[in-house]
Amino acid sequence: MKKQLLLFILSVFILPGFLHVSCHGQAVSSEKTIVVVGSSVASGWVSSYKEKYDMQNGYLTRLSRKMEPEGWTIINKSVPGFDTKASIKLLQEELVALDPDFIYIGLSMSNEGLETEDPDSVSESYEKGLRKLIELCENENIRPVVGLCYPNDNYTPLQYEYLKKMNLKISEWGVPCINLLGALDNGEGHFPQGVTFDPNHPGNLGHEEFYYSIPIDLFDALSLGKKVNMSLPDGDGLKLGKKAGYNQLSYVPGSLIHSFSQAFSFKTSRKDKLAEILSNAGSHLITLDSDKRLVYQSPNGSIRSIEKCKGREWQQIVITHSYLNSKTSLYLDGELQGILSEQCEPHEFILGNGVKEAGYKNLLLYRAALNHDEVSELFKGKVLPGSLEIASALNDDGLEKNVALSNMALSLSQAILDPAGADKRRSDLKREINMASIARDNELKVDYKQPIKLDPAVYDLYTGKYEIAPGDYFEVIRKEDRLFFADRGNEAELLPESRNKFFIRYPADLTITFSIKDGLVSGLVFSVNGREMKAKKAD
Repeated sequence: MKKQLLLFILSVFILPGFLHVSCHGQAVSSEKTIVVVGSSVASGWVSSYKEKYDMQNGYLTRLSRKMEPEGWTIINKSVPGFDTKASIKLLQEELVALDPDFIYIGLSMSNEGLETEDPDSVSESYEKGLRKLIELCENENIRPVVGLCYPNDNYTPLQYEYLKKMNLKISEWGVPCINLLGALDNGEGHFPQGVTFDPNHPGNLGHEEFYYSIPIDLFDALSLGKKVNMSLPDGDGLKLGKKAGYNQLSYVPGSLIHSFSQAFSFKTSRKDKLAEILSNAGSHLITLDSDKRLVYQSPNGSIRSIEKCKGREWQQIVITHSYLNSKTSLYLDGELQGILSEQCEPHEFILGNGVKEAGYKNLLLYRAALNHDEVSELFKGKVLPGSLEIASALNDDGLEKNVALSNMALSLSQAILDPAGADKRRSDLKREINMASIARDNELKVDYKQPIKLDPAVYDLYTGKYEIAPGDYFEVIRKEDRLFFADRGNEAELLPESRNKFFIRYPADLTITFSIKDGLVSGLVFSVNGREMKAKKAD
């Protein structure tokens, strides 16, 4: 067998009935068509909407539900277990023939071997594979969009560092991308508690956060010819305040946003109000106090900067909010100043609105919580493209009230100078927040099968090699008090359902029953969705 056994089981027993593919895989018009090539998370595994494991709450299926009424077609060709090599083959042999406008690449460094192999060689393989996929797309006049690397509960601190480095590297390629790590990272490369199906896969809540990290009109912006910008033009910026003639710059998100990062540079030497974020929790103020320290004040508490501001020099503020981790962080010139525990859903981002006089430039707004490494890159003057919704140098000519400033992000969103009608836009967003909460409460949740308690001493009976086909073997191994299925570097924990029957959370509902005769194990039977596959014990 050339395939890894778990991937084989998926392809033979599970995938035909579970993968949702629009248009049934037939060639479609290239007008407003997106094809997805990826692995299990991109396929929607494991989420539910109306039926158990229907995978209709995956983050890309959520995107499809949003975009299809606007004439878009999303064809999901993701296969659980796929790495870059398998995706390249699929792209060459099948996906190009679909003639899409875009291909979304949603792969994982875990499937590339990050958990089990040398991280340097894995990083090299992953980078080479992604570049090849992008090259193939561009050669066929298909525009690629890349989902950046995302968490996994099995990653070590070292593997997490490689994950972050890879995301920064991809961000330098000038390719549109989505910052999935910034949606679900708990700060250690793992998922936040309560949002997973298993250590490798988000559940409904996790997929929901991935979905919110996508600028909702990203593909519309690309269709209009917008391109990735890696920097903002230099200029004098924008003055706000009583003496400047303009009071505020406002941005109301066009769709619900959870995790976010807001960055801007400011220049003032006086005690003053600089910015404000309005949310379901209330008002979140960013001010400069009499001691020239930044203060982030929210209904849940405050952060006061460690460093003093420099007066009339340009300095950069970054506010990041990780929704599921309930954490807001304040940065000044790339350095962390403090962290506050809170959770909010923002309605409006405001610069000024009460400031006496201050200069502003280089406004960036992301649908993701940037990590420290990413914030450091912003301070160096770089513009990271992942999940970027607003990017404006704030140096437009011919400024007028109630007029949108230029936006260089891959988005059609607008930040408006002294806006009229912001109340209506905020009201619409609040309504969407309420509807999302109702949908969340009423969607089908995937029930987790619970393991029984079993004396780990019995595990020794099951360990050893098993022959699934002539000359092809896998192993059952014990690690302390846990039992694992192991195949070519991949492992899955076997959880006891009875003394001789075990299950694996992924693939869903996969059970392994050991055959015991005269106190010895002679083999086992895989069972998935009512279908069976046998293997005999080799030793």
